[in-house]
Amino acid sequence: MISLEGPELIDTSIIPTCVHNDPVPPTPSLGARSSSFRGSSRLATPSMSLVAPGLYIGDEAAAASALRLRLQGVTHVLNCTNKPNPIFEVPGGSSSDGESGLTLGYLRLNLLDSTSDLPRMQSVLRQGVDFIRSALQSGGIVLVHCHRGISRSCTLVMAHMIEADQRSAESVFEIIRAKRRICDPNLGYWCAIQEWEKLVLPPRLPRQRSASRLSPHPLAPRPLSRAG
Repeated sequence: MISLEGPELIDTSIIPTCVHNDPVPPTPSLGARSSSFRGSSRLATPSMSLVAPGLYIGDEAAAASALRLRLQGVTHVLNCTNKPNPIFEVPGGSSSDGESGLTLGYLRLNLLDSTSDLPRMQSVLRQGVDFIRSALQSGGIVLVHCHRGISRSCTLVMAHMIEADQRSAESVFEIIRAKRRICDPNLGYWCAIQEWEKLVLPPRLPRQRSASRLSPHPLAPRPLSRAG
């Protein structure tokens, strides 16, 4: 297995060919305090960020405390990693914590943020998007998390918003990046998102040009990946 998040060299021959040379949109300042939970995260980034109504992106610390989730009103947790939640995960797809009285809808996707995810990526996107949609339609509040809330969780939320809002990946990425500045799906996931676009957007929908393309001083291309 070759990781897309570590410092080692990447064998690009096993990554699907895709074209995504757009520069990274300018990094905005952190959003208002009311739109994010300010836990102890690296890079002064909140542990949980509200990126759309009823939808949070967060790191593993955000899902580690039932009380914290209860305070944020979270009713469903989508765990994008392969690590079981030691507090909430139980057989049957739901969990509860007796101390806080919190009951959660729960799903774990077992993504590794590596090239080994790519063969099953479309089915994982569908599974995760269906979970998010069902939770929101029932009036729930969803936390989508991975290790640091950078790559895996952002990719799943992008997939949901692309389908639900019928917007391009570039447009959705900029919306999420404005709310969580470290959002940065790895290169393989970007390829998967481009394939997802073709499946869920009508062919006639024009691709929205990234605002960053219009900048007279484009930034450096998006890195291959970061741990997340």
